[in-house]
Parts: sequence; C-alpha cells; structure tokens
Amino acid sequence: MKENNGRKIEEAGENVSELAELGILLDDEADDCNILCSNKRILLQIFTKSIFNNDTFFLEFIERRGATGFGAGNIRILWKIVQQQINGET
Repeated sequence: MKENNGRKIEEAGENVSELAELGILLDDEADDCNILCSNKRILLQIFTKSIFNNDTFFLEFIERRGATGFGAGNIRILWKIVQQQINGET
C-alpha cells in the first residue's frame, strides 16, 4: 500500500504508515503540491474483501475532502490488491 505515493499522502497531512496499515488509499486532484497543499482536495478510499466466494462483489468506502473525482489515481493499486487476493497472497 505504501506504493500509493507516500509524498502525496504526507503533503495532504496524513500519516503514510497509518493509512498503509489500515489499507486506506489516498488520491488527490492536484498536479503539484502548491495546489494540493492550498486546497487539500483529496479522496480517501478503502475496499472490503469480496463478500461472496466468487471474488466479484466488494464494498468501497469513500471520504471526500473537497475532491469530486472517483479515485482514478488508485486504480492501479486496487488492481494489484485484487490480483493478490485472487492468488491467495493476502
């Protein structure tokens, strides 16, 4: 989970280790720190493990802090997590 850009997490005022331990992903809607630090438009999201045996249904919890997007920056990380679950690595 720490692959989810630790610098951006710290710039958003969040604790990298804490978010990683809890499995929370952070996405921002800024291209650089000046925008992020002044507006703090971030999205925090966490996904449950699959609720059913077929690994296709899970819940997503989102906390928006000024962000209007859907966490597009977290898609690559989410895909890795799903693949690890399917392969039994988590």
